[in-house]
Formats: sequence, C-alpha cells, structure tokens
Amino acid sequence: MVRTNNETELGIKHVCERYIWLSFNLIILLSSLVGDTIILIAILRYNAIKLHKVTVIIIQYLAISDLLQTIFKVLPQTVTLVLNGWVLPTLVCHVEYHVTVFVGGMVTPMLTCCLTVSKLLIVSFPLKARILSSKLCHVICVITCFLALLAHLPQVAASIVYAEAALYFEYAWYVCNYDYSSVTPGNWPHWYLVTTFSVGATLVFGAITWSSLLLLRVARRTALLQRLPIRRQGMMTVFLTVLLFYISYLPWLLVFQSDIASPPLWRAAQFVQNLNIMANFVIYTLTVCSFRDFLRSMLYRVVLSLRLHSATPQQRNALLLQQISRQRRSLRSSNRYQTESSAV
Repeated sequence: MVRTNNETELGIKHVCERYIWLSFNLIILLSSLVGDTIILIAILRYNAIKLHKVTVIIIQYLAISDLLQTIFKVLPQTVTLVLNGWVLPTLVCHVEYHVTVFVGGMVTPMLTCCLTVSKLLIVSFPLKARILSSKLCHVICVITCFLALLAHLPQVAASIVYAEAALYFEYAWYVCNYDYSSVTPGNWPHWYLVTTFSVGATLVFGAITWSSLLLLRVARRTALLQRLPIRRQGMMTVFLTVLLFYISYLPWLLVFQSDIASPPLWRAAQFVQNLNIMANFVIYTLTVCSFRDFLRSMLYRVVLSLRLHSATPQQRNALLLQQISRQRRSLRSSNRYQTESSAV
C-alpha cells in the first residue's frame, strides 16, 4: 500500500477543478496514443516523413519516449484523478516516478538537443551529411539514452534500497514521489536529483539555444540558394519542436527549482510540460508535406472502404478508378519529396 501526504492541504478541493484537470489529461492521453502511434507507423512501415534520415530517426525515438510517458505517467495520473487517490499496485508507482524523471526529465531533452545539433551539422555540411548511415544515427540515439540512464542510476539504487520507507503519493502533483529526508544521510538522493537537473538543464538548454541560433543564421544565409519550400520544412520542424520544448519545460523547471508553495501552480506547470508529449503529431502535420499526404491517403482509404462496402458494382468500378488515379498522383508527389530525404 502506497502512503500519501497531506490530502487536505495539497489535494484538489473542488470536484469541478479535478474534472478540469482530468479532461486535460484525457486529451493528452488520447492525442499522444493516437498521434505518436501514427508517427511510428508512418516512419517504420510507410516511410512517410520525407526529411533527412538523421532527423527522421531522432523523431522516431522522440515518439517512443512520448509513448512511454503517456502509458506510464499520464495514464496512472488520469486514474488517480478519477478516483482522487492512488489505487494502482506499488510497482506501478515506482515505474511512474522513474519514467517521469528518466524519460521526461532526461531522455526527451537530450534527444531534442541531438535534433537541433544534428540539423545544424546537416545544414552546415550537406555533402558529408549524405554519407551518414542509419545505423550510426541509431547508435548515437542509443548512446544518448545510455548516458541519461547512467545519470539516473543513483536514483534507481536509492529507490531500491529505501523503497518502502521513502515512496509516497504526492497530492500536489498527483504523481508518485520519494521522501528520503528521514531515511538517508543528508537527504543525498534529493540533492543529487536537484544537482543533476540543474547541471543537465543548463548544458542541454545551452546547447539547444546555441545550435538553434546558429541554425537560424545558416538558414538565412542559404535562403536564396534553397528556393523550394520543401527544402525548408526540416528546419521549420526543428524550430517548432524546440519552441514547444521551451514552452513546456521552462515553467516546470522554474517551479521545480523554486520554493513556491502553490499546488495549483505545480499542477499547471506539470500540465504544460505534458503538452510536449502530444504536440509532435501536430507539428509534423503542419510542417511536413509528405506526412500530410500520408494522413490524407489513410483517411481516403478508410472512407473508400466504407463506400465500397455499400456500393453497387458500377459504383465500385468508378471508385476503384478514382483510387488508381489518386495513387498515380501520390507517386508523383512522393518522387518530388524524395529530394528532402537526402538533402537539407
């Protein structure tokens, strides 16, 4: 049984407020499950995101990290909001905390940093970027996740040793947490986490800001040489991803580092951070032309199958001819987008 902290002081006091946060969580839950699954299917099965292969592989890892946070963080939090308390197994409580800290607090920022730095290198050295292999890109992403795991291992060790005494359900955030103040000398796991987040956030945010500014400078310098809009969609994808990353993570980091005793503000900062989980699908839909065509094609197939189910033989022939014509146009569009997958 997971113990709780002061529900009366820190919990949501009004049912209406709890339903509002529950509605937000449900939107994030459904949007991320559907959106990130579509992103992975579009990349792995249909190769529908026609950007540079390095960018596509990092997008793939970001979608996986978003799905992990959705399943192991947003879903348990939604259940606790429905029942106004923790009723899930203790193991789920441990997993929720570590996924929140490891995936949401370390892996996602580091992958976003890899996205901006890699895009800067691709734009600055386009000829050398052509020879990068997909295997090397996967190795870089795996090494990034492994470095985040190394930084998180002391937290894992502390949670194993002091699992029963330190674990509790936090009503201020409606998530699981650890209180090591009374079971560890000097409360070292807490200060290790604060130090890791402070140093890591400084390095990662600095690298993202530096690479984004340089990328913008290079993009302006080469704008006259790249007249086709298709050549700029990769940079727009990166810029919007970085912008949303800043919007979602900065409030959470400020609240985490401060001593502001306001549970509603804590919950609002956490909700803003969760927006980063669901928004990548919207970003790629807005910026990547081939992904939009893929979504239109999938929607058209669904509508066509429904129409064929109730059509007469003559109507079916006409619908099939329309489908053949549409596939030819889609093939021409695919050939037009193919230049971006090997260029900037």
